[in-house]
Amino acid sequence: MKKAWLFLLAAAALGAGAWLLLGRADSSELLLASIPARPQGVALPPALVERIDNSEQDLRTHRSVSALADLARLYHSNGYFAEAQLCYNGLLELEPNKARWPHLLASILAGYGQLEEAIPLYRQAVKLAPDYLPARVRLGDVLLKANHDKEAYEAYEGVLKINGEHPYALLGLARVEMQRGEWDSARLHLEAAAAKSNYAIGGDLLVNAYEKTGRTTLARSLAAQQKASGAFYDIPDPWVDELFIDCYDPYRATIASGSAMRNGDMDTAIRLLEHVNKVAPRYALAYYHLGLIYTELKKIPHAIMAMEKSAELDPSFSDTWLRLVRLNAQSGDELAARMALEKGIKLCPHSPRLHAERAGRHAAAGRFREAEADYRKIITLRPDESFGYIEFAKFLFTQNRVEEAIAILNKGIEIEPEEPMILSIMAFHAITVGDETRARQLLQRMKAQPRSTADSIDALVLNFRKAFNKFP
Repeated sequence: MKKAWLFLLAAAALGAGAWLLLGRADSSELLLASIPARPQGVALPPALVERIDNSEQDLRTHRSVSALADLARLYHSNGYFAEAQLCYNGLLELEPNKARWPHLLASILAGYGQLEEAIPLYRQAVKLAPDYLPARVRLGDVLLKANHDKEAYEAYEGVLKINGEHPYALLGLARVEMQRGEWDSARLHLEAAAAKSNYAIGGDLLVNAYEKTGRTTLARSLAAQQKASGAFYDIPDPWVDELFIDCYDPYRATIASGSAMRNGDMDTAIRLLEHVNKVAPRYALAYYHLGLIYTELKKIPHAIMAMEKSAELDPSFSDTWLRLVRLNAQSGDELAARMALEKGIKLCPHSPRLHAERAGRHAAAGRFREAEADYRKIITLRPDESFGYIEFAKFLFTQNRVEEAIAILNKGIEIEPEEPMILSIMAFHAITVGDETRARQLLQRMKAQPRSTADSIDALVLNFRKAFNKFP
């Protein structure tokens, strides 16, 4: 940057004509100086080497800024951050009004823990592109990590002024409040973030917030759920995510595709996975994700083909077999569905979801003994998760084995206290048998549980009113 300032002063002194001449010369020099040396001690994929060669040749021959941007993207997306950083430094000077460059450089520096260096870059990105919310959230994140909590709070509030329900901004506010010991307000923000994201955002911290505010039962219940799911998704960031169309690391590109899918950008998600299939044709996870996208788009034949390829490449991944069962059933091919289920259980005998799928099919066909064996197997496989207890109890209710079902649900709620589905089933049963007091108690517990959906509560309230001719 010092060189750029010296050049600016010299050009101003020499006048406008000299400015144009020197500007071209300086830009050309800067472009060439921004070409990194090749990474040492690593074997780059041949396809990546060819792409880098082409970009460098374009830079040297045509002095092209777009070629430098291509080179930055190639190095960044493939994890060669020092080389990408040199490219971005050049782009910052060559295109100072483009918000993308400070944002992408800041993402590298923040990843290295260079927070104070990343902060002004994120500020510059926000100034140049104030409506690009990922930059605002990232700014808040690095400010908070650097212990600038007041400024971090302001950054997150800036996001909420544009989008009042942004889950990552709500999470950010909660983290600032937790740092200050303001647990009640932190809890409210975490609940809002969790509600907007199916507990993928804020759910883990909410356990701590419940404990700190005396809601120990809720904390235990949510902790069990978090243990079962373990889900957390980083903020979708299109400027970063789109880099990966040039990534030759199949895992990194597949993860980026998942981010694009969650952000609703199906075209980018598919392009990324098709790119992975070209550079790593035996990478099973990419075909699985492609199957998920085609399922979402209701392109069932395409989804089946992708899942079959994934199962062929990695037959040990039980989720692929479960998807194949359901996709084939959805397409009307019951034979293929049954074959996929039996093959999946043979190859993945410890999958609770596959056993649940087979149990449901046994029950629908009147094979109740076989169904019960599978339901019990689920509990044996995962005794510390509520899923098996819920599924088995539902089956027992259909068999009019009510006392056994309630006993199973009581075991489940010991494992995951205040689990909404268990509370809902037990509340419905209490309404059905006319136990008004018990039904009211269970409904109150459901209302106090943030994971309970409004629809499930409303349905139970309606049934309560019909049964007892009063509000609970």
